[in-house]
Amino acid sequence: MAEYNDIFSQKTLDRLNQKSADSLQLMLGNQSLMQAMGSSQRLLSSIIAAEAPYKARLENLAVDIVKEMYPTLEQENIGVDAKIVGMSDVAASLDEATPGEKRRRVINAITQGASVKSLMEMFQIFRSHLDDINPALYDQYNQIMNNTFGIYDNDDAIALMLASVASGQKAAGGSSKIVITEALSIRARAICFPMLVHELIKGYYGILGQKGLKGDRETKQAIIKKVDLLKNEPSDIRYGKFIYSAINNIFLAFADTDDKRVQSFFFSDIYDLGDDEFFSFIENAINEELTPEQIDWVQSTIDSIISDLRADDFDATGVNESTKLTDIVKDIIQEESTQYNIEGLLLTNTIERPQKDIMSDIRSLPGVTIVSSKDYDPASEISAFSNPNYYTILRVKVDPHPYMDTGGFKDEQLQELLKGIRAIKGVRNFKLNKGIEKTTV
Repeated sequence: MAEYNDIFSQKTLDRLNQKSADSLQLMLGNQSLMQAMGSSQRLLSSIIAAEAPYKARLENLAVDIVKEMYPTLEQENIGVDAKIVGMSDVAASLDEATPGEKRRRVINAITQGASVKSLMEMFQIFRSHLDDINPALYDQYNQIMNNTFGIYDNDDAIALMLASVASGQKAAGGSSKIVITEALSIRARAICFPMLVHELIKGYYGILGQKGLKGDRETKQAIIKKVDLLKNEPSDIRYGKFIYSAINNIFLAFADTDDKRVQSFFFSDIYDLGDDEFFSFIENAINEELTPEQIDWVQSTIDSIISDLRADDFDATGVNESTKLTDIVKDIIQEESTQYNIEGLLLTNTIERPQKDIMSDIRSLPGVTIVSSKDYDPASEISAFSNPNYYTILRVKVDPHPYMDTGGFKDEQLQELLKGIRAIKGVRNFKLNKGIEKTTV
């Protein structure tokens, strides 16, 4: 497992932990963990109510913000699909971690950090648009994001999150994924506008992060499977804010340009460094100790990116760096764009257990991303409450990623999933009523 105490020196870890402690005070102030969590819950209810009349407008604004800040999306024709949805729709190894796994972990942290740090900046830049919708939203957005991400600097909060993940609970306020159909796109779903923009930024940096994956396709997918774990996210967010800021501050100090694309390619070029150069650069950036050679590399790299972009802007073939990145992403995640749809008749005993708890357990099964149901006989007056024989049509969508190491989602994996559904407390039976459907999403 790629843990941070195996990736960074003690000096670098101490610096990150000190920054985390300072950030905790800055973002949460004198609030206790429980006060911050309670405040966030109240704020979220207020924000959702305020956003309701402007849902479509805010979804469009989230897309516009990300495209404005990251023009490579438009130039590379990367699609952006963003929706504000309900909470229910957001959907360990003893081996020593390889350099590739450690690199992936650091890049994941930078992705998380960029989505937190860039979000605050974007709110300021686009504040007039938010004020035009509702002047109260800007302050509410900043407060809920401070509360939401400030608790990641709290050890007790991290412990609670890890316990929640270990118990199979899923309570994400948003999610995003990179999708390939005819073109590359980012799909994001979140319960409110600030989380939606956060997920879009995370998706964009996730595309950049593919540049750091080395080896053949099978090696890359194995690294993703081993490192991209829900239980890693709390620490990735905690440290990622400071790793991203350290690198971005270096970029800002050396980049004399208004071209927003340059920063993206600078991060991408860092991800492409050899193992020794990559880890040395990251540690020295965090500790503000770049060597003269690293400083020269930064300046020459930024100058080269600016020169290449200017040349490409006059070349009808488009931006070379971006095209290469798209090809890399397509090679890695093509399989993850496949989705399997399962539909069947579910019989439950809601005297033994509430239907909502049964559905929650189904959602926690490996690969299950979306679960929906409807009454088997809509005209019936039979209640879902306290019913020993409650029938529903259950629809399940399955992402094949958790099954990659067994050759994909095949009949054997389907049977295991069906057994998993039938084994849930309160489920009396589940039987398919149609064949499994495979779609590209």
